[in-house]
This record gives sequence, structure tokens and C-alpha cells, in this order.
Amino acid sequence: MKFEKEIESLKNFNQTLEQLQSFNFWKRFPANSGINITFENKAEGGTIGSKIIGPDDEAISAYILKYRLFIQDKDDISLRNMDKLYSELQLEKKYYDQYKNYRQRINDILDRPSNVEINKHRVTIREIHNMFIYGYWAHMDQSDLNRKRFLGVKNNPVLYPIFTNDFNVTLIRIMNELVQIKFLNENVIKLLEGK
Repeated sequence: MKFEKEIESLKNFNQTLEQLQSFNFWKRFPANSGINITFENKAEGGTIGSKIIGPDDEAISAYILKYRLFIQDKDDISLRNMDKLYSELQLEKKYYDQYKNYRQRINDILDRPSNVEINKHRVTIREIHNMFIYGYWAHMDQSDLNRKRFLGVKNNPVLYPIFTNDFNVTLIRIMNELVQIKFLNENVIKLLEGK
């Protein structure tokens, strides 16, 4: 069959996304997610407390295991490899343009500045995303900058919950764009199967 490899990649992307959609991280993401930070001003010294309202560690860990397939180029369903697939398809340019648009929207999400500035550097959402993925959830190389960043904030009662919430919300925003790519893939599969 013509386009067999391409159709298989598109279907693999969609099946992986459907698995992510079945995970608790996505299905049960709390509508009231966020953080509560409390300050107690006592005469002898104040205390800071925080509470993260969001998915638990098990839900995040399971989600990250599959999510990584979209962001690491070891598999044909990574966003970069899908870009190559779409650019080489012999279809109307509008399909590749749509794919590029969704991918750019993901990059726009990641390239946004966060609300945190450290040492006159406005931390980006991408830095937070990579810190959690490559510095905690998926890798723990002590020499990696992302691991060092994670270790630098994990015990901070203000920064850690802010970054955790930014990370969780970012995953949801990216997932929304991946769902749009899935719909595009479904249309392209129909076109390719008809050729």
C-alpha cells in the first residue's frame, strides 16, 4: 500500500495520544488546580507554607512516560519527526501548514515567560517544563543543568509550588494542541488511504 509507513506513523501518534487521554492526569485534572501559599507573620519570625492543588505524582509519572514520545526524537511520533513526515507528504500544502501552526502554538506555549524572575532572568515556561522532565521525572543526571535547577528549587516553599503548577498547566495546554494534531492526522489518514 502506498503511504503505508506514513499512515502507520500517523496512527501511532493518535493511539499514543488516546492513551494519554485515558490517563488520570488528563481525565481528572482538577478544575480548581493551582497553589495556595500562606504567610504567617509572627513577631519571632514568619513562616511560609504552600499547598499544590493538582494531579498526584503517580498520575504525572504515568503521563510523562508516554508524553515523552512526542518530545524526544527517538520515535517516529515526535513533533520534529512528524514535521518531517508532513513536509514530505504529497498532499496539499495546507495540511503541512496546519501542522506547522499547531507545532508553533506548542512552541509559543513553551516560550512564554513565567511569572518568576530569578537573578534578573525571567524564567520561561520551557525552562520549567524541561527542568521537571529532564531534571526530575525522566532523568536524574546530577551534571545536567535541568537537574541542578530542580534541586535548587525543590525545597523552596514558594518557587516549587509555582513551578509545579506552571508545569502541570503547561502539559494540559500542550495536550490541547496535540489533540488538534490528532484531528488533523485523522483527516490526512483518510486522504492517504484513498490514494
